[in-house]
Amino acid sequence: AYFPSALRERFPTVLLDHRLRREIIATGLVNNMVNLGGISFDHRMTEDSGVSIADVARAFLASRNIFGFNDRWREIDGLGTSVTLDTQIDLLLEVRRMAERGTTWLLRNLAPPMEPSSAIDTFAPGLAELMSSLEQSIGGGIAVEIEDARARWVSDGVPEDLAARAARWPWLHTGFDMVQLAQTEGCDVAGAAAVYGAVFEAFEIGWLWDGIGALSRSDRWQTQARSSMRDDLMNLIAELTRSVMRTADGAPDEWIAANERSVRRMTAMHQEIRRAESFDITTLSVGLRQLRNLTMSAVS
Repeated sequence: AYFPSALRERFPTVLLDHRLRREIIATGLVNNMVNLGGISFDHRMTEDSGVSIADVARAFLASRNIFGFNDRWREIDGLGTSVTLDTQIDLLLEVRRMAERGTTWLLRNLAPPMEPSSAIDTFAPGLAELMSSLEQSIGGGIAVEIEDARARWVSDGVPEDLAARAARWPWLHTGFDMVQLAQTEGCDVAGAAAVYGAVFEAFEIGWLWDGIGALSRSDRWQTQARSSMRDDLMNLIAELTRSVMRTADGAPDEWIAANERSVRRMTAMHQEIRRAESFDITTLSVGLRQLRNLTMSAVS
């Protein structure tokens, strides 16, 4: 694609054997990563995950293709003056965050060196399903938030179809866990998403999710602490969902009844924390610890 179409048509084999083939591909990928992810993307990813820039590029490539990042960017750019500049920028930032969170998940959960084509084959079909129907599958408070976001985008002049898809973007990185759960537990993606959503509701995880999202990111240490806590929370939700699927046939209420003592202890601590007017890293860390204790003490 780097070369003019006339050369591609006349000399396809020669171009594939070009002596600078690797350099041209690397330059194109890095340019795309900077243009879509931002000039500090590689620095933030390497600092957050501790991996090499090559590993970041692999994960970005996989995430970009899984979410169709290039196509989404062009679609938003093509809105032109049909929406305000602020709305267009907000959409661009949302799709960028979605791809960045997808990159982070891949770096956290797949051992390096990751094979991008394998990750794409593994996650793209399931994520494509969730991209078009997440709220129907997951239900609960998350579905309500998605619907509220859709209505806001529509009120800002965004076309209905794009508004519906954009409303799902802040949640789609959780879809990697849902796809993985579906594969390991032998169910379809919609079924895994339904249990994931039921766990999110039954254990009242929303306050932890929102509290971590509201933490300050005024310096690099706060940013990394917030990112670490969000990763921990996502891992714990996935672990709880897997436990519910394996031991309670996907029914959180049944799981809670079987683990009543541990759940009661966690609930009491969470209620005490939630009485505060605001949360900080200290209180949210305790909340995460109580959730972790629950997964560790669960009846198998």
